[in-house]
Amino acid sequence: MIKYRVFYGLILFSLFLFYIFCESYVPLLIIIVVIALTILSVIAAAFAARNASAEINASHPVITKGESSEAQFGIKITNNFFLPLSDVTFRVEFEDMQESDGTQRKLSTTMCARETRTIYAMAATEHCAYIRCAVTDMHICDAFGLTAWRVKKGLLSSHMTIMPVMSQRSFMEILPAVNTDDSDRYADYKKGGDPSQVFEIREYSDGDDMRRVHWGLSSKYDELMVKEFSQPISDSCMIVIETGIKNDTPENRKLTSDRLMSVFVKLADELIQNEQMFSVCWFSHQGEKNVLFDVVIHDDVFPVVEGFLSMKFSDDLCETLVNTKAFLESTDKRIYYIFSSGSFNKEMLNDLSEKYIPIDADVIFDENGNTEIGELFETKR
Repeated sequence: MIKYRVFYGLILFSLFLFYIFCESYVPLLIIIVVIALTILSVIAAAFAARNASAEINASHPVITKGESSEAQFGIKITNNFFLPLSDVTFRVEFEDMQESDGTQRKLSTTMCARETRTIYAMAATEHCAYIRCAVTDMHICDAFGLTAWRVKKGLLSSHMTIMPVMSQRSFMEILPAVNTDDSDRYADYKKGGDPSQVFEIREYSDGDDMRRVHWGLSSKYDELMVKEFSQPISDSCMIVIETGIKNDTPENRKLTSDRLMSVFVKLADELIQNEQMFSVCWFSHQGEKNVLFDVVIHDDVFPVVEGFLSMKFSDDLCETLVNTKAFLESTDKRIYYIFSSGSFNKEMLNDLSEKYIPIDADVIFDENGNTEIGELFETKR
């Protein structure tokens, strides 16, 4: 912008000198016209910036990691002014919330009067991630490039989750048997056979068990109404994900994160298919607290992945295990402990009780692929 101001000043100065030495009013007239147009352009840019708006949204809030995954965000800019805009400039910032490393890109565009335009910005990554995209320093410049007015209206940040690819290993042989006898949780998406909890009441159909007739409502509506019972949900296990890994390069930390999440998503998928409700827990050193999620259906998995990918790893080995052990010892649930073999304390792992099932994400992704699934859960046994 400085170069435009210098160039503009040189032009006015040259016209002024020409007016002095040629004794003609033409240069003076040109100077007056240029200054008038400049003032009008600056005023127009100020009004345009005041009425313009911007909004950013992820094209797809959740995508699956691939060899060349791209987080794509659409930046919608609206020019509500009756004049065209010669230059709209803004800066796009991408940030991996887990690593706090980001990139910046400066973009610019022109716009017609009363136009809405969407500009797409993309960030490529080879890892699963929770990516924040923000638009900063959005300005509208006047036609001469002398001033820039900030656009303040609109939603100027958005997020996207790049989900991991599920591990190919199956965990079915170590899943607990479905036992809903003592469950106090019921599915709100599935019918069942537990007469202690009603799922819905509907009209009678041929073949319905007469023992399910709701006689009170039947007499009220003067037609037979029957009860559908609910499906109890087993709540017999918990997944604990390790967040303390040794100090390593960002690339290795992201690779560890990929493996932990890939194993978690696969294990969660099989538990849900096995009609198991479960909890997910890890320790966050940022908030100095245990983070806990309840998972019943597949939609509950996404907030867990987002939360984990937003959390910074700690350099303290087995940080989650150290800080959650007392809490976990008070429960009788089976505990799946997902960790990285390069970042754990062997003595602590061997001291775990029988209810712990350690799962080494690095062994799961052994390049040889010859590890038997049963060998993954051996500690001192």
